[in-house]
Amino acid sequence: MYYKKIVDLPTLPEDLTQELIQSAVTLFEQVKDNVIYYRNFEQSDTNSLNYIRLEDIHLYEKSGGVTALPMPKDLEDRVKDFYRQADHTITNLFDYYGFLIVEGGTNCVPHIDDIERRRNGFQYLLKSGGKEVKTVWYEPKDEFKDQKLKDYCAVPYSKLNVVDEACLEENNWYWMKFDTIHSVENQESIRFFLAGGKEGVGDYTEYVKG
Repeated sequence: MYYKKIVDLPTLPEDLTQELIQSAVTLFEQVKDNVIYYRNFEQSDTNSLNYIRLEDIHLYEKSGGVTALPMPKDLEDRVKDFYRQADHTITNLFDYYGFLIVEGGTNCVPHIDDIERRRNGFQYLLKSGGKEVKTVWYEPKDEFKDQKLKDYCAVPYSKLNVVDEACLEENNWYWMKFDTIHSVENQESIRFFLAGGKEGVGDYTEYVKG
């Protein structure tokens, strides 16, 4: 399982949703000139799954990236209050909420996140970034399965097979795997998530079993 829609978690009220989106836009505008997008490439170690030939690098340098931003405390408190009343097993775990913003290109090329800190997690899609945007998960082709893999480093599409994909729906919670190679495709505009979590926890698999 690479993702799961959490169908029994309530959606946020429309007015709070719009405030969160506006806050994310405002915060991102303040920091975007200093954002270093995910553009880490391996061009020397030919035994790495991440190795990209010099003649192909232009395909990957156009990649966007993900920025994590804390939300204003008053908004975070309102989100916490809303989900405290929902009294759900998952959101009862969370001690923080923040923004994840995907921006900077029409795709965010295949990669894995920091597997020590973020194997998987819960995210609520506030703004999709387009009608055909999809998250895609991959496994290495057979001839590359034994090659080492770096986190937060691009993996060439040519070395991968697609194993799952999803067009996530706005105003829904999802559990998603980040320690499996994944990308974002067909993005037209900025994409916003509300992310919830518990400090020091990077694996929530036990909460989505069954």
